[in-house]
Amino acid sequence: QLVQAIHESDHRVALIGGSDETGAGEALKGALTVPVVDLVGRATLRETLGVLSNLQLLVAGDTGVVHLAAGIGTPTFTVFSLKSQSKWSHDESPHRHIRAPGGDMSKLTFEMLATVLEGLAVRA
Repeated sequence: QLVQAIHESDHRVALIGGSDETGAGEALKGALTVPVVDLVGRATLRETLGVLSNLQLLVAGDTGVVHLAAGIGTPTFTVFSLKSQSKWSHDESPHRHIRAPGGDMSKLTFEMLATVLEGLAVRA
């Protein structure tokens, strides 16, 4: 639903990840009904930084890519499971985060994500 909402608001969606995540990327892409730019396993670190620098918003789990994006000024929305969001989240604007109820990602709803994303300032 989140990817659908992003697509419907006239934004493009890109999937980013390492070569060890191609299976997960293919599974996600197969579950989506909107077009995405699939860069999973296709971009070098330098190319990934270039992509991140051009995003209006990065939505991701707590990964190194989130910290790279935050470091170059790209707004981030991080979804945490059991990891300590107080230790690893970026709390200053324009970053947002949410922790899955009980650390269980399957308990996250679109409404929970949308509430946190509401009003998030993104780069034009």
